[in-house]
Formats: sequence, structure tokens, C-alpha cells
Amino acid sequence: MEAMSDDNATRAFEAKSLELVRDIQSELVTGLNALGRKSHRGLEDQFPFYSASHINRAVEGYLLLRQQFRFDASRLLIRPAIEAAIKILAVRNQPDLLYRIAYSEHLEDRKLVARAADAAAYFAQLEEKWCEFVKAYSDHFPKHELVDKRLPLRCAAIAARIEAYYDSAYRLYSQFAHAAFRATTGNLDDLHTHDNRTMALCALTGLDAVTSLNESALDVEPFRTRLSELHVNVEE
Repeated sequence: MEAMSDDNATRAFEAKSLELVRDIQSELVTGLNALGRKSHRGLEDQFPFYSASHINRAVEGYLLLRQQFRFDASRLLIRPAIEAAIKILAVRNQPDLLYRIAYSEHLEDRKLVARAADAAAYFAQLEEKWCEFVKAYSDHFPKHELVDKRLPLRCAAIAARIEAYYDSAYRLYSQFAHAAFRATTGNLDDLHTHDNRTMALCALTGLDAVTSLNESALDVEPFRTRLSELHVNVEE
């Protein structure tokens, strides 16, 4: 009877937490659609908007898979949502990190170009576009320090003031993305209760970013309250 009770409690928590993820994602879609019809100030609006859009796509796919009980597949979408959320928070706390994020992606583009058949021509085009970006960035953010240095995600998490979260949740879900043996053999299945809360937190970060850009601000606080209560209930 006790085992049956535990199973019922687990199912109830799964249903309640998934409902929260669904509700936040629905509000996130509303906010994104509203912003799509408005003018923006440039990079400082584009970055959180597109990052929140990326979170929305990950959460949307997660919900579809979760509803079909494809739990293992759904976990592959958690890491990219966490990464986007970390970058949103990092840039919010330290705006000039936006340049280092762009520079980090530029370095990755250079690696891809190096493998091309006509690498020299592609490389020249890539560097020309990068110079144009740096000029535009400098003009738009004259007070930002432009640091040509890769930004590891852990450094972004430190800037976002969620280093502990990076060392716990992000490292956990990276094992699914990297096909770590413990993840592929199901040895991490007991941690499934974290899945929905993690995605709810990512979706909430995206919603918060969208709300900050929206003149008719959406009400984020009820979702924060529900997430906090969900955390308390699962720990009891």
C-alpha cells in the first residue's frame, strides 16, 4: 500500500509540474507573438528575444514528448534550454558579455570554415562579416569593453549568479546530451522528478526576458509562486 501511495504521489507531482510547464510556455508564446509585431532597439532586445524563442522551442518539444511518455527523448531538450537561460541571465547582469558570447560563436564558425573545400574564400567572408559586426556593436554599445576571449558557459553561469545550478542541474542533463553511459543505461532515471521543475525554471526565465521587453508586461509572479510551492511540496 505504501509503494502504491508513493507511485500515486509521483504521478500527481508529474501531472502538476507538467501543467506548470505547459502554462508558462503558453504565456511565453503570447509574449513572443506580441513582441514580433513591435519595433526593437537592436541587439539588446534581439538577444533576449531570440534566446527566449529558443527556450520556447525546446520547451514545446519537451511537452510534446512528455505527453507521449517519451521521457528519455524529452531529456535531450533540457540542456539547450538551460544554456539559453544561463546566457539570458548572464547578459542581464553583465551586458558586455553579449560581445563575448558573439565572439565565442565566431570562433566556432571559424572551425567550421576551416573544414570547407574553399576554406580561404569562406574565411575571408567570415572575417569581413565579423568586422562589420564589431563595428556595428561598437557603435551601438560605445561603453562596452570588447574582450576577444571565449566565454565558457560556466563563466556565464557565474556572471548569472547561478554557478551552483550549473554544477548540479546543467551537469546532470549534459550527461543525456553527451550520451554518458550512466544516462544511456537508465541509471539516472530516479532523478526524473527534476525534469519538469528544470524546464519550468527555464521557461520562466524566457518569460521574464520577454516581459522585460514588453510594454504591456505579462504577470510572471503567479508562476514564480507556483514553482516555489512545487519545490516545497516535492521536498516534504
